[in-house]
Amino acid sequence: MYDTISKIYACLDGSYCTLESCSKMSGYKAEYFWRYNDKDKPISLPAITVCIVLKYIHNLFDWINDLAEDPDVFPPEYESYPKNFRPTVKKILSRLTRVYSHIYCYHYEELKSIGLSQHLNTAFKFLYYFILEFGLSNEAELALLQEVLDNLSLIGKCISN
Repeated sequence: MYDTISKIYACLDGSYCTLESCSKMSGYKAEYFWRYNDKDKPISLPAITVCIVLKYIHNLFDWINDLAEDPDVFPPEYESYPKNFRPTVKKILSRLTRVYSHIYCYHYEELKSIGLSQHLNTAFKFLYYFILEFGLSNEAELALLQEVLDNLSLIGKCISN
C-alpha cells in the first residue's frame, strides 16, 4: 500500500504538486499537520524552500520506511509482534489516507490526464477495504473521504455501526 501510493505521488512530486498549487497539506475539509510522535504538539511545516505538502509527504514516507525497516516494529519473523504493532499500523494507514485525500482533492485531474486515475482508484479501494477488514479505521479520517467513496461507488458508508 505504501509502495503504491508513493509511486503514484512521485508522478505529481514537483511537477503538479508545487508551492504555487499546494501551499499547505490539506485535503477534503481538513488541513494536516506533522507530528513526530504522539507526545508532540502538531506542527505546521514552514514552506520556506519546499512546498509544505512535499515536506509533509516526504516526512511521512521517510517515517513509514524507517518503521518498516525497524525489526522492533515489524519483526522479520512472524513469531510475535510488539504490543504497539496494531496502533502503529493504524497510524500509518491513517496518515496514508491523508495523502489520498490531498491527491483526490487537488490532483485527480492531473492523474487522469496522464492515465493514472484508475491506478489511484484501485490502490485507494484496496487500502479502504484493508482498513475495514482488519478494523484499522480512523473513522474521522475516513469520513473526510466520504465524497471519494461515494464517487467510487463503494458499497456502504465508510463508518459502519
